Amino acid sequence: MTAGPPQYETFQPATIGHLRLLRANGVALDIDGYRAFADGTEVTLARKEYALLRVLLENAGRVLTRRQLLDAVWRPGYTDHNKTLEVHVRRLRCKLGPARSRIRTVRGIGYVFDIGPGQPTDGDASVSAATLPAGPAPPAPASTTSTCPAAPPTPAPHRPEPSGDS
Repeated sequence: MTAGPPQYETFQPATIGHLRLLRANGVALDIDGYRAFADGTEVTLARKEYALLRVLLENAGRVLTRRQLLDAVWRPGYTDHNKTLEVHVRRLRCKLGPARSRIRTVRGIGYVFDIGPGQPTDGDASVSAATLPAGPAPPAPASTTSTCPAAPPTPAPHRPEPSGDS
């Protein structure tokens, strides 16, 4: 039996012009475009920060234990000796700006993404097909207090000292 060329089926996607968004309380993830938004402003996240925010949003309103988050974002049975989860939560909060308070620490248990008024009360974040906002979003109001460290200055390129040998 000889195998012929592969057969491809073409189809028209039903989501043209729409993207799957996972959102709760002003924070949204564009699942298809791998983008994050906080209060309408796009936020650049590292891969683990994105995965952490996705798990929190998928379970918005539910307290997730440290173990549940480590298993979901890193790998099952991952041993966190260096407070990796706490560091990633802190970095994620910093990047969310004024929306940082929506990730709440439940002392001795884990974390919860707080849902706002009018959001589902069963803990499920809404997943919808929606268009992204047209044009740039207005800037978020500046926070009066910040627990986020400023970005370290970029070091100047190293240039060797000229030698007296010519």
